[in-house]
Amino acid sequence: GFASTWDRRGEIETRVVGAQVCRPILTADSGEWTRAPAPLLVVWVETRSLPSGRWLLRRWQGSFSDSIELATSTKEKLAAAAIPVGFWLGGQLKGERSLAGGECVIDVLAFAPPASTTDLWLRLGAQHVGERGVFSHMIPAGTWRSK
Repeated sequence: GFASTWDRRGEIETRVVGAQVCRPILTADSGEWTRAPAPLLVVWVETRSLPSGRWLLRRWQGSFSDSIELATSTKEKLAAAAIPVGFWLGGQLKGERSLAGGECVIDVLAFAPPASTTDLWLRLGAQHVGERGVFSHMIPAGTWRSK
């Protein structure tokens, strides 16, 4: 599948390791699961720290400091997917995960699918991981279509 190049800000790097329009699994707090009622654009983001860095990662989307934006090549912003109350997007981080020693952590994001196939730009605010600037990743049109 698709993987973008690493983008570095300070001691932290991110990259996109996949994107797809699908009906992802939603997990309830009780442990039960179901498929999302409608297709969503799901994006997998990998984050790592350089060996000298010591950071904690909270989920990128839906936290108090939600610092993400996904837009089409024509700058149309895509809305974050509405996940029903009491459910989590399968694979989305819960709590905090350590990035100490260069460990890679994958988090899952979900958005309303774009109306047409186009390149997408994912921007992640580096302040979310204690750095400055914005991580920026292009997701080519041919890599995320419905399967």
